[in-house]
Order: sequence, then C-alpha cells, then structure tokens
Amino acid sequence: MNSLNEFERYIKEARKKYLNLELETVKNIKNIFARVTNRLREYLYILPEESLQKKYYNELLAYIERLTSELNDELLRQIAQGRNLAVKTFTEHTKNIFSEITKGIWSNTDIEAMFTAINERALLAVTTRTKA
Repeated sequence: MNSLNEFERYIKEARKKYLNLELETVKNIKNIFARVTNRLREYLYILPEESLQKKYYNELLAYIERLTSELNDELLRQIAQGRNLAVKTFTEHTKNIFSEITKGIWSNTDIEAMFTAINERALLAVTTRTKA
C-alpha cells in the first residue's frame, strides 16, 4: 500500500511539473511577441506623424498583433491536445486491466465512456490545482 501511495504522489507531481512546463513555455513565447510588439510600438512613437514609414510600421504592428492572437489560439489548442494525450497515456494501462477484470460485466463502450469521464475530471483537477 505504501508503494501505491508513493506512485500516486509521483504521478501527481509529474502531471503538475508537465503542466507547469507547458504554461511556462506558453508564457515565454507570448513574452517574445510582446517584446517585439512593444519595441515596434516604441519606434512608432518617434516617427513623424504623417510619414510613410509610420503608416507602414502601423500596418506591420497590426499584422504582428493578429499573428500573436493566432499563435496564442494555436498554442492553447496544442496544449489541450497534449494534456488530453498525457492523461489518456497515464490511464490506458489501468483501463486495459479494468477491461480484463470486468469482461462480460461491462461493455468496452461503457468502460471507454467511464475512463473518458475520469480523465476529463482528472485533467480539470490537475489544471485548477496547478494554476491556483
């Protein structure tokens, strides 16, 4: 029983580290875009108001801001996919054992639905606990 508790703690810590690394990576990428955007914005302030150069850089800034938004959306999608895959990977072995134990009692569809629900709740619990 003691080794089971140690394994459970290990898995929880591994999930927490994984999520923290993802969040840190996203934050670092966002900071890169923010720095570039801010540097361009600062440069725009020193340009003459009606210069062609200022108009060009304003367009460039708007484009960078659109790209930043698209990148943010894509990063969030990829992170969600990665988390879902990680949680599924962590529980796949347990699901297979459970299927063998309950063969003839529950269908594979029922077991899949049950483990999907458990995975979703586990993912939510890990995410909210780590962000808090």
